[in-house]
Amino acid sequence: MPHEMPNQSPSDAIKEPLRRLAGYLNFSSGTSDPAIFTAWNEVYQQASAGDPLTGPAAWLVLKDWMTETLASLQASQAAFRDTSQAQRVVKILWSDLLPAYVDYHRDLLFHQQPELLFNGFFMGRAADVILALAFAGDAAEASDEEIVDRAIEQLNDYVGYRPVPVLENRRCEPYPHEFVRPIPLYIAGAGISAGPYHNVIEAALEVLRNTHPDILRAASFDLNRVQELSLDPRAFDFDHPVNRRPNYHFGGWDTRSITLDGHYDRFVLRQVTLDALL
Repeated sequence: MPHEMPNQSPSDAIKEPLRRLAGYLNFSSGTSDPAIFTAWNEVYQQASAGDPLTGPAAWLVLKDWMTETLASLQASQAAFRDTSQAQRVVKILWSDLLPAYVDYHRDLLFHQQPELLFNGFFMGRAADVILALAFAGDAAEASDEEIVDRAIEQLNDYVGYRPVPVLENRRCEPYPHEFVRPIPLYIAGAGISAGPYHNVIEAALEVLRNTHPDILRAASFDLNRVQELSLDPRAFDFDHPVNRRPNYHFGGWDTRSITLDGHYDRFVLRQVTLDALL
């Protein structure tokens, strides 16, 4: 994955979000709240300079900024005298997990650029998984390699509409490499991800907020129940029988993401349709 070397410096405006993320990575066990995702998004927005597909790779710029922030806090604040947890997370996330994720999906996501896959919300989700696997109270001691393998397995939580055959009374399951992690474009409480889809998602959410409740009810869509709006990064084949259902070219609910009261809470959009609206 060739990239330009990051050479940006963080502005004073995002130094506080960077410090907040440093504290989270150093002291948390993987239970972040919307404020942490907001911080990820704020830092990513400046790192990408408004366009993640040009200039230095934003996800690598973030790594440099986080490394610098940890070094500064370690030198100036007693609470950060020991930053070993955060340093390990930085190493696993940026040096191991994200490159391994691209390699794992080298066939499924061959057409995607890492700069589009790894927005601030995606990195936040990945950091949550790493912290839970490596530092949660009941987490078993595991090597970095084991954590990466298990993190990829946990991140890959979406397959969409995927009929499977029944052979000799045994229901088959999709292959592990068919599962993927949708790119989060909106997280409840944290807002809309910075990047090329920000404006169209902002406009769509505004339309939904102003739509009459009767229309939303008829469409079985309650915006208040949407915890995440995501983008399916896989190539979409309109001619495949699985994808030829009416009205599903725009996206659909993730039927594997269900709340305790029985409602879907993640809606996944099709990239080809979203790109056509830009």
